Amino acid sequence: MTDFTLSNEFDIENEQHLIFHVRGMTCAGCAGRAEKALKAVSGVKGATINLALETADVVTLSEPSPATLNKTLEAVGFTTDLNTDEATGSCHLQDEELNAFLTDSRRVGLAALLTLPLIAPMVLGEKFHVPPLVQLGLTIPIVFWFGSQFFRGAWLSIKSG
Repeated sequence: MTDFTLSNEFDIENEQHLIFHVRGMTCAGCAGRAEKALKAVSGVKGATINLALETADVVTLSEPSPATLNKTLEAVGFTTDLNTDEATGSCHLQDEELNAFLTDSRRVGLAALLTLPLIAPMVLGEKFHVPPLVQLGLTIPIVFWFGSQFFRGAWLSIKSG
């Protein structure tokens, strides 16, 4: 008969399970960078980032405080919302997500309206021609205002290596 012993690696009594809501991740590289930063914190046993749900699931050995983990993610360019109370936190997050969705929907709708005059000559032919300066005037806000989130994500990625 073989005797088995458990190491401190499986010390479940001292573990804390924390869930952070992470905003600002735009790609798998962002998620990997956030996960790497969390795993580098002393006392963190494991960290998993879910890009689709925008959450970080962190297992700690009660050494790092939630505020430390929050600051760690903010240091690599992401905004966070520590969620330790599932009952109240999830409702709060749903409201924030709904507001973000409505804001994004408005931005996409307005960008689509500004794009219509640029697409019209392609669909209607040469009958409907938009002058080049008007095309430029319509294109600049589409690229730089509506597309700003992509430039912001790229800048954060370049800045953090």
